[in-house]
Amino acid sequence: MSLQIPQPPLLTNIGTSYLTINVIPNGNPVGTWYAMQVMFNGTGGFVTAQGIVQPVQMWIQSTLIQVTGLTPGTNYSVRLSAADDNIGTNATAFGTVTSTTTISGQANGSLCGVPFTSAEQQVIAQSRKLMPEIFSRNTPDFKILAYANLILADINAFPPFTSFTIGDIAGNPTLANLLYFGISLMTELFLQARATLEDFQYNDNGLSLNVDQVGKIAQSYANMLEFYRNMILNFKKTQIFAVGAVGLGTPRYQSQIGQFLKISLGSAFSWNTP
Repeated sequence: MSLQIPQPPLLTNIGTSYLTINVIPNGNPVGTWYAMQVMFNGTGGFVTAQGIVQPVQMWIQSTLIQVTGLTPGTNYSVRLSAADDNIGTNATAFGTVTSTTTISGQANGSLCGVPFTSAEQQVIAQSRKLMPEIFSRNTPDFKILAYANLILADINAFPPFTSFTIGDIAGNPTLANLLYFGISLMTELFLQARATLEDFQYNDNGLSLNVDQVGKIAQSYANMLEFYRNMILNFKKTQIFAVGAVGLGTPRYQSQIGQFLKISLGSAFSWNTP
């Protein structure tokens, strides 16, 4: 089956130095490759799998990608071509362009105009990769970062209390895995909450119809939430034992072992020091 020329792309999440390209396949199957041509100021290029505009034409297998490194206050036009593979086999003609203008101001700026740090940019980019497209598509960077900070605060709140920040993520792979797993899980929770609005029951003269979107996934989600909780608890246990050897009678030892038992036994545990 021959491929169709893609519809004009949807451009969302417009920032000072970035925008998101949403491909509308126009009936093309999953797995189709797309060349995304970006034109501006009489020149242009093509989007790589990393979201960078460069001069060599290429096809990437993505229907949602954030393009970075753009210039504030600049008009950009985007058009698409579809192909069977990454070398452009059976490529279609380019479709109609969609145009937009990046926001004027400081590049890579947050909501208050302060540039994102490299650590924040990394977390934002990775979070977008893990979120469902419907969630990421219209969410600006500063909201993604706020969401990541919310998950990190949840991790910090498990005893023993910690004070990890976004800047700690890159140098702590275990913490990074916890954060990104939590982001993926909590995103699904929000989607599950949204699905409850679509549940309904209908009865009329013996004919009944029941649509229960949440019921089908509730137990699976509960299992994943428990798994996530145990991941955090195990991580916190390693934090406790990482303090090194201390005397059995010292307040430091009593504090650390007390926190460990509280994690292990929960509300059944009480700790009294002489």
